[in-house]
Amino acid sequence: MTNLNKSLPLHSVLFVGLTLFGFGGAQAENANIQLNSQQWQAMGIQTAQAQAVSQVPSMPMQAIAMMPIHSMQNFNSPIDGQVVELRRVHGEVAEGEVIAVLDSAQLVVMQTELLGVVTELQVANKSLQRSKQLNASGVTSTKQLQAAQALVTQLRSQLAEKKETLRLAGFDQARMDKLLKTNKTQGSKLNISAPVAGQLDEMQIRLGQRLIANQALFSMGTIDPIVLDVRVPVSMRAQLEEGMTVAVDGFSEQGEIRHLENQIDELTQTFEVHVIFSNPQRKILPGQSVSVRFLTKQAQAYRAPINSVAQFEGETVVFTQPSAQKVATQAVQILQMDAENMYFTADKFDAATPLITEGTTAIKLALSASEEE
Repeated sequence: MTNLNKSLPLHSVLFVGLTLFGFGGAQAENANIQLNSQQWQAMGIQTAQAQAVSQVPSMPMQAIAMMPIHSMQNFNSPIDGQVVELRRVHGEVAEGEVIAVLDSAQLVVMQTELLGVVTELQVANKSLQRSKQLNASGVTSTKQLQAAQALVTQLRSQLAEKKETLRLAGFDQARMDKLLKTNKTQGSKLNISAPVAGQLDEMQIRLGQRLIANQALFSMGTIDPIVLDVRVPVSMRAQLEEGMTVAVDGFSEQGEIRHLENQIDELTQTFEVHVIFSNPQRKILPGQSVSVRFLTKQAQAYRAPINSVAQFEGETVVFTQPSAQKVATQAVQILQMDAENMYFTADKFDAATPLITEGTTAIKLALSASEEE
């Protein structure tokens, strides 16, 4: 180990490597040097702490957000009618929010038919009561009583069916109650409302358009959660698996791999990966591009500032500060690098030992020059 106990002139400290004598040639792993406080300061040495991590991110990849396919639903017109209002044509809608209003003669016919069954049922119930009284006195036969009971049962079934048909068409309970109470039809307008909360997609109707039953109106899907569609090089296939954690740049929340496509694109040699991402604040919208990184589990891995890594004696190393003004080298194996950090493993590495992030060039010059001596 070289011990620089003598102070160097400040104007020559930047070339301190040229004045270091007595440093024996050594492997990069074992190279170290002792400086005094003046030399340490003049060389501009700065340190940072490495952090132990359990996951190592992949290189960043672009993803396109889209609504989950399983949440996409197509909605058709429940009855014939004309579009007289279009209140929403795009964007996010709440459950029960009115999207369009139809004017439908068929809706009036359906209400009229229901009221007709109600009237028939009232008459049939009165007839049944008379039949019960007459049968009890022996005037009518049991067969006649059974026929009256069967008619009531049939009409009750028809009434339930008519009510259900109106309900499925979008006729709400409040209008149904008023229809039955007043025995009068409740108009020809029908609200087309969102059955669930979600994002409108592919609006297929226009104001004033005449529709027939089951004609396509629009499609909807959810954006919470949202799916991030990533095209990944086939070379990474073996590293990924369903359930793997995924980081999204700019978000503290993390996603998860939900699906790995088994089809490889022959032109790009990539495959499709779907990442599910919780999106309660709607910060990511369909079609938006985001950057993602797949997080691979790694034992005994560390993260450090990118400028702490160096090349010395043909090896990838970091310079550590094991004690005051002492510099030592540590060989490392780089796992991944990005614009700010590197991820690495190293034998017998102590994460509590500071890493040198500034002044590494002067340190390398010093070590190299001393070896030449």
